[in-house]
Amino acid sequence: MQQVPDENVVILTNSIDPLEVNKYDFSWISQLPVNKKITVIIDDSHGLGILGESGEGVSGLLPEIGFVDVIIVSSLAKAMGMAGGIILAKSSQLSDLRTSPFFTAASPMAPALLYAYLHAQELYEMERAALFRNIHQLQQGLFSFTTLRYIPDYPVIFSNDNQLAVNLNEHQILISSFAYPGPEDDKITRIIVNSRHTEEDINYLLEKLYI
Repeated sequence: MQQVPDENVVILTNSIDPLEVNKYDFSWISQLPVNKKITVIIDDSHGLGILGESGEGVSGLLPEIGFVDVIIVSSLAKAMGMAGGIILAKSSQLSDLRTSPFFTAASPMAPALLYAYLHAQELYEMERAALFRNIHQLQQGLFSFTTLRYIPDYPVIFSNDNQLAVNLNEHQILISSFAYPGPEDDKITRIIVNSRHTEEDINYLLEKLYI
């Protein structure tokens, strides 16, 4: 196995914790040592389309540090609703990646999906605005819950009460609740909002939460 010099450091992280809903502060990137070759790889699958002023994801929230290589990878199957992915990196790094067997052997994104995305920017903006209206409506109604955790403008509400899923299911409300990462582990229980929920949907959820 080839030894990697101590000067080469790779840091892997998510852009946000989508399970227990914790926001990450990336100011630490500016405090990294300058005497090492450092690459920070960020998985933005749960941030792209949500985070940032225009949904650009974590890329708009990072400090500008020239001595650190930042590579952002993301699935497009979350907020963007497409089967595909992106990699944001320096052009030299992308050129190297295109010659890698991991890249050349991978299935490409369907051209029809990409065509639809490029011609649906107005629709994406409308849906994103609707999503944030739903988020704000729900979060404003959660003022008295100590078992729920959320961050502003993010469509996931974490609960440390796993009975919540059972209670809401009795009222025909289905939320996310499953053992993670394995079947023997504790459940992760979350309320997840999307842009297609209506004002009536949110009010009904809040009504049943307070029962």
